[in-house]
Amino acid sequence: MPTLSAKTYLLVAGICLSLVTTAFTADAEESNRYLAGISLENLLNITITSASGTEETVANAPASLLIITAEDIYKRGYGNFNDIFADLPGFDAYAGNGDRPNKAFQRGYRQPYASRTLILLNGRVQNEIWGHYLNIERQIPMSRISRIEVLYGPVGVIYGPNAFLGVVNIITKTGADHMENTVEGSIQTSYGSYHTRDIEWGFTAKQDDFIFDIAGKLFDSDGPELNDFSSRYDFYNGADLANSNIWGPLLTGNNGGPFTVRGAPYGQYNDPDNQNGLFASLSYKSLRIFYNKTQVDMSYGMEYLSRYVQPHGPWYYHSDQWGVEVDHSFASGLRIKGLYTERDSVSAGTYSEAAENSYTSLSLWHSPSSSELFQLDGEYPLNDTWLFTGGIKYEKKSLPRGFEVCGYFNAFSPFCGTQEQMPGELGLGAGIFSPDSDNFVLPPAVSRRHPDELLADTTDEGIYGQAIYDKNNWRISAGIRYDDNNIYASTTNPRMSVIYRFNEQNTLKLLYGEAFQEPQPNLVFVAFSARAASEDVGPETLKNVEAIYIRQGEYWSHEFSAYLTRFEGVIQEEPIPGNLSNKREVIAAEYRGRFFYDNFIEGADAISGYVYYTYTDAQSDIFYSYDKDSDGNVLGWQNGAADTGDIAPHKFKAGIDLPLTARLSWNLRLIYHGETRLYGRNPLRTLDQKLDAYTLVNTNINWQLDPFTLSLKINNLFNESYYAPGDQGANGGNLETQAMGIAVGFYSSLLPQLERNYALSLKIEF
Repeated sequence: MPTLSAKTYLLVAGICLSLVTTAFTADAEESNRYLAGISLENLLNITITSASGTEETVANAPASLLIITAEDIYKRGYGNFNDIFADLPGFDAYAGNGDRPNKAFQRGYRQPYASRTLILLNGRVQNEIWGHYLNIERQIPMSRISRIEVLYGPVGVIYGPNAFLGVVNIITKTGADHMENTVEGSIQTSYGSYHTRDIEWGFTAKQDDFIFDIAGKLFDSDGPELNDFSSRYDFYNGADLANSNIWGPLLTGNNGGPFTVRGAPYGQYNDPDNQNGLFASLSYKSLRIFYNKTQVDMSYGMEYLSRYVQPHGPWYYHSDQWGVEVDHSFASGLRIKGLYTERDSVSAGTYSEAAENSYTSLSLWHSPSSSELFQLDGEYPLNDTWLFTGGIKYEKKSLPRGFEVCGYFNAFSPFCGTQEQMPGELGLGAGIFSPDSDNFVLPPAVSRRHPDELLADTTDEGIYGQAIYDKNNWRISAGIRYDDNNIYASTTNPRMSVIYRFNEQNTLKLLYGEAFQEPQPNLVFVAFSARAASEDVGPETLKNVEAIYIRQGEYWSHEFSAYLTRFEGVIQEEPIPGNLSNKREVIAAEYRGRFFYDNFIEGADAISGYVYYTYTDAQSDIFYSYDKDSDGNVLGWQNGAADTGDIAPHKFKAGIDLPLTARLSWNLRLIYHGETRLYGRNPLRTLDQKLDAYTLVNTNINWQLDPFTLSLKINNLFNESYYAPGDQGANGGNLETQAMGIAVGFYSSLLPQLERNYALSLKIEF
């Protein structure tokens, strides 16, 4: 089949959108004017809570906001958060297909682990405790989400540390949404490419003052094979994985056969993915008790080079959370919200590492973390003009200073609780062997017990106050927060906004905010042969100034924004020498448009959609040099202005929902990701190689026959061949950089992305 260029895709999509938006005029009936189930005229009046910690409309919120409704999720066929992040304006998002599949950089900030966006579930933090990972993958039942509030910019005054680039608050369906006693629920099952299977379910029940909500999801996938990727990366291949000069003992085993993981032998590409989640709560009047449990069992995919690491781990992220919430309003208008919650999380897995004709290793890793949080927030309306809010927070964390590792280099293994540190066959560690060894001994299981001396107990204490003035056309808010961490630092962060409402259709917002990001403990404490570490790493800070103009017309809503953000103390994938400035600056401008028109098909629902464009200029005060000094050492990071890399200067995203009948609807979405300069440490940058521009078209078709809905989703409809940038240092290079003598690291410089793939799902509502 002939392939179309990216420009052709854009031209076709632009023509389609233009035809839709110009074909229908003022003849539309008022009663039909809806956008994703929400009146377009009332779009600015949607009530949210994520921006200020109090209920306010989108028009009054001191931030740039985007609301993803349950109807959006349904129409677009979102099955996981990879799909959502890819469509969001201001995000550079990719499918990692590794142990961290969400590679999402918000607001032009390239980082390891997508750790600078705060993830909330019903207002409660979900980021992984030890690494601050964006801990939402495929374990959350999408059909049980009521809406997702996506907030852009720092919100440190309200949330304290780590509300750095923005907030994503996932609001689930609840019986509190119903006016009368009722039971509501759904079951959805899907099957798709790579033998991917999942089932998600949930129901809500309301009986007088009692409300019970429960939902869950089971996800299982064999994962893609090498030939399922739309491009081949010349430095990742099956020949490396099966090379006995590299992996000898793992391929031969002790009994004439290879060792296996999850039933698959070492020496071949294997990337399974198994996830599940359970979410429950019981409420009585103003009291709620909740419990969440998630489990992510993944592999490494192509995150590491095939000559260094076998892909099929596995690697686990498990989390348990329970707690109590109180939300009570007094007759005086005073409202108090209290939260107590405990969380436990575990990162653990199997890791294989090798170097040709040098060594082979197999090791087991385990790292537990825990958090205990108490938070109290209040608000008091002094009168119709003034509202005061404030709160306190106390959080205690237990963080490991390193993994428990059984079977690895002694220099990088703090301890193995089931055996003494031993020199091993090569004198490097008990788990390190020669590639031609015929006496490979599997490492012992981890003890899952960290001694006290390898745990860091941290405390975070915070207090904030905020005043909101709202009268006539003006809404002005100002707040300040003080946080203290017993290890990292104390910090004071102000925030101020001025909002002027010209009329019901036009609003101007001027914003200033600062924020504080704790160092990721796993980067501070943990070192191994592919990564250095240092406890002498301070917190990150940012200062952000922003202007937003919103115009809402009869058929379109428009938002124009521009911002300047300056970062200091940037924490990258490993510590940066103290003599470097380590600052960044991001300048960006964005347009967001959403539209509604009556359908030209009689009996069908309204046509709606969106158009987003983002321009981003991300600069750093340091650059990476692969030149060598007189002793033959790579110079590494140096002072000097440079493009940060991995952030596309131009991103265009558009989508349209076109109901074809009263029961049949079609969604079409387009993502254009402009040519992108690679990360400063990526060796391919020395060749002036860039990430080529690409255009993706995704589609979803829904057929509804109450109570059933049948959906077909196809991603990468035109089978575009494209890459994502590598994670961490992305320092693996390719054959050309190796031939030039440029040092080769462990992490793949590019990640080939999946070819066309599909999912078919059936949903039953009751």
